[in-house]
Amino acid sequence: MKIDLLIIIILTIFPLYFMCRILSIPQKKPIHLSFFLFMGSIAIWYAGEILLELFPGKGDLGVIFYGIFYTGLILVPPTFLMTSFTFSRANFKFRPYYLFIFVIPLISLGLIWTNPMHHLFFVKNSIFINEIIYGPYFYVHTTNNYICLTIAFIIFLRSSIKSAGLLSRQSILLFVGGIIPFVVNLALTMKWINVNINATLIAIATMMICCWIAIFKYDFLNIIPFAIKKVADNISDAFLVIDSDCRLIEYNRAFSDFFFKDRQNGHGQVLEHNVELKRLFEMSVKDNLDFAQFEEYLEKTISDHSIFRFEKYFPSIDRCFAVEINPILLKNNYLGTVILLKDITEYQKILAKMKSQNEELTIVNEQLADYAATVKELTLEKERSRIETEIHNLMGHNLNVLLRLIEVCKITINDDPGKAMTTILDAEQTIKNTMYNVREIAKEISGDNILPQQLNHKNNALSYLEVLINNFQRNTGVNVEYSFEGDFSTLDRSLIRILYNICQEAMTNSLKHGKANMITFLLRYHRNNLLLSILDDGIGCNDIQKSGMGLRGMQDMVKNYSGNIEFKSDENDGFKISVIIPIKGESKID
Repeated sequence: MKIDLLIIIILTIFPLYFMCRILSIPQKKPIHLSFFLFMGSIAIWYAGEILLELFPGKGDLGVIFYGIFYTGLILVPPTFLMTSFTFSRANFKFRPYYLFIFVIPLISLGLIWTNPMHHLFFVKNSIFINEIIYGPYFYVHTTNNYICLTIAFIIFLRSSIKSAGLLSRQSILLFVGGIIPFVVNLALTMKWINVNINATLIAIATMMICCWIAIFKYDFLNIIPFAIKKVADNISDAFLVIDSDCRLIEYNRAFSDFFFKDRQNGHGQVLEHNVELKRLFEMSVKDNLDFAQFEEYLEKTISDHSIFRFEKYFPSIDRCFAVEINPILLKNNYLGTVILLKDITEYQKILAKMKSQNEELTIVNEQLADYAATVKELTLEKERSRIETEIHNLMGHNLNVLLRLIEVCKITINDDPGKAMTTILDAEQTIKNTMYNVREIAKEISGDNILPQQLNHKNNALSYLEVLINNFQRNTGVNVEYSFEGDFSTLDRSLIRILYNICQEAMTNSLKHGKANMITFLLRYHRNNLLLSILDDGIGCNDIQKSGMGLRGMQDMVKNYSGNIEFKSDENDGFKISVIIPIKGESKID
């Protein structure tokens, strides 16, 4: 038995073994099916050659054996091309137009099986290359084969380089496994060498062996390495793997996009492996990078298996990274280093913005504190002014009443002792009322202000004014008329107090300065405005002095409620006070 025949018989085991392995896979994918067809074509090719060697007959039997031989040979290129398609596309789906790949091979099959009738494929066929005389269609068949093989070879290499790297073992295996049978077959076809045609079959075994190593040693057809590579390329954090000599082994797309972005297409460049890390950064960032820190950490990572984390800013790309250096260990043996670079540029910008905003807030808080202190001081000043006005109005009013009662008592004590005693009792009650009101003001200053209980009922909201007016009229003899128009049940207590103080001060001034005998009050609640008019028939004046505490106190009280107050008087024409206070919404007595 010839040695090359023995080798072919042994090599036939490989495609049959691969086909059995694929049949044992429960869930077959397109890559498995196309690879099965590819191995089946090689097995048919080998089987035809074995039959020709074992039974070198002529006639019909020889035609059948040559037909089997060339059937396998013709189907190898298109099935190899289909395998490259399914290998390069994880989501490959068969489309009807893929059948065009088999048009020329099917024509070739028809012509090879009927060649004795027309000799379009071969004019003369032989196992020795120099004895073969090609027919006209043979060149169409051969051209199609080389086109299919070339395209498949390019697709395989491109996909392998993209997923595993240019100088990876997988890429080298594919290159060697594809180039050897390609060159040998081309040399035989062009008759550059004169050897037995079995040389092509032996050369094709190289491709099968390379595929076998890729399948079982480097898991060539397993989706996991490609999935991991795909995931690594899609994560936003950059990483690179280096060996103990600080040379690049692997990287992901984010690393090349960050440091080696092509300005034209906006994508990262393909980097060469086995480049020193220092040289790699010098080529990329060009920032006069202080590499001593990296070297120090890398040396400690190799020697102590330590993990280091730090932040690094790269001015040329205007990005800041959180760098983490991790050793790769296998049973405490150092294999290499993974350098992770997490882009924290936006995080740093947010921190800087927050810091700036915090500083602004600090300034605003300080301004607010100053403003609050100012408001507090103004509030205290306003409150002092209000209390000062209330004390002035209260004491001025009550003292004037007491003075008038004493004058009446002096006149009537001899002629009418009973009336004098009544006047003294009224004076006593006035003093008690004064003392009570002084205590109320003291409570208000201490924060424990409580209006009289009768004001807590909405029907008695103005009874306090009525009591004030009636007491004044009884004690002084001055005639006072008043009219209240509208619903005052919703007025709050502070507004009632202002009305009380204005009426009190107005009656005191009419008695003391105006010498009035008649005072008229008109209080109306109309269209969300509180209107108060006070008239007397006193002596009046041409020059109204508003600098005194009485009138100035009235102005301040009304102004605090965004209201308006006017004073009018002419000599011998009495005195008039007009007050308008806007009421915002409805406020209830609390």
